[in-house]
This record gives sequence, C-alpha cells and structure tokens, in this order.
Amino acid sequence: MYPSTDRGHERCDESPVASESDDLNVSGLRGRMRAARGSISGPDRTLAEQSVTERLLGLLDDNNGDRDAHDGRRIALYQPFDGEVSTKGMVEVLLAHGWSIWFPVIGPGATMTFASWSEGQPFAHNRFGIAEPVTDDPPPGARPPFAEELFARELDVIVVPCVALDGAGNRLGMGAGYYDRAFSSIDPIQRANGRPWLIGVAFEAQLVDALVPDEWDVPMDVVVTENRTIIHTPKCF
Repeated sequence: MYPSTDRGHERCDESPVASESDDLNVSGLRGRMRAARGSISGPDRTLAEQSVTERLLGLLDDNNGDRDAHDGRRIALYQPFDGEVSTKGMVEVLLAHGWSIWFPVIGPGATMTFASWSEGQPFAHNRFGIAEPVTDDPPPGARPPFAEELFARELDVIVVPCVALDGAGNRLGMGAGYYDRAFSSIDPIQRANGRPWLIGVAFEAQLVDALVPDEWDVPMDVVVTENRTIIHTPKCF
C-alpha cells in the first residue's frame, strides 16, 4: 500500500490565501503567483512537497496493497521548473507498484506529447530549460530521440503543474498553452468519465478564490496542495 496521510481527501476549511480580484489582469496574477511559489524555500518547501507527495500517493492507492493492481497503468509527472512543486518523491513508489512513468515533451508546431521514462534514463533540457527524458544526446538544434511517445488521451493519470488554481479545478499555467493543446485531443466523453485523471498540483499559496476559464481550458479533476485535496471527478480505475 502506498504511504498515506490521515488528512485524507477532505476539503480544508481554511480560506484560500489569494484572490484573482486582487489583480487587474491574468498577467499580473501569473507574476504574483510565480513569485509566491518561488519564495517558498528550505524546510518549508521540503515539508510542503512531502505533504503533496503523500496526498498524491494516497489518491493513487489501490486500497488493498496489491502490487500488481496498477501494472501497466500510465502516469505523467513533470520535471519541476520555475519553482513548481516537485513530485520526484513519487517516482520510486510508483515504479514499485507497477506504474509506467511519462514526462511531457515539446514537439514541432507548439505541440506537446508525453515520453516514456525508465529508472536511470537521462534527461536533456529543451529550449525552455525544462528537462525531458531522452535515449541519446541529440545533435545541436535537433529534437532528441524519445523511447516512446503518447498523446494525453492515452494516459491514465496526468499530474499537472500550475501557476494558480482555484477550488473548482480551474488552472492558470505559464501562458504558452502547451497543456491546453495537449488536452484538446481528449474526447469529451472520455473526459467526462475522468480519463485521463487530471490532478492539478500547486502550493497552498497559489490557490485563489476563483479563476475565469477560457473556452478552451480543461478543468482539473482533482486539486492538490500541501493542505488540501479537492476531488471533483472520482478516479475510474
């Protein structure tokens, strides 16, 4: 069984610490939330990331300790960038419980897919400075080779980094739209059934009262911070 926390899947009674109404525009909010997460450091960051990891693993728990329950299931994590919450503490446990792990990779035409990763496999930084799993060092200016790539719709779970989140699962990203475009390939019926299960992750300091989504935005099924877990769509596995 995965490590868990008795804080469970409750909605915390604490009030969010920020509000979009405090900002005149999305750009201002994005800058303020990036600064907020970047200011979390040292023991505070370590404890917060440990709590997020426990909550995430608790969500994925098969509830009976069956080692083979998740064999072959596909989960996408991310390499932390610009102060994002690190989920590296999940990797060893997920591998031990049969999950295959995938990471986002940037493609031509501002597209994003997900590349497989195995223990010990190297990473290389893309043009944004974000680490991607590679099978070999690419020549200068070339896209690196990946072992295998999938679209978002082919995954079971995607853990999504956020600049800001609200309790309803609306997400603000870095502004380039890569996750939005990746999620656009998912069939609406598939999404309505929680496949893939989208888990938005942020520090509590990045949680806001309300975000106004654009028509192309896809809400998160679950919101996770170090202090709370809010489930909107139950997992389907």
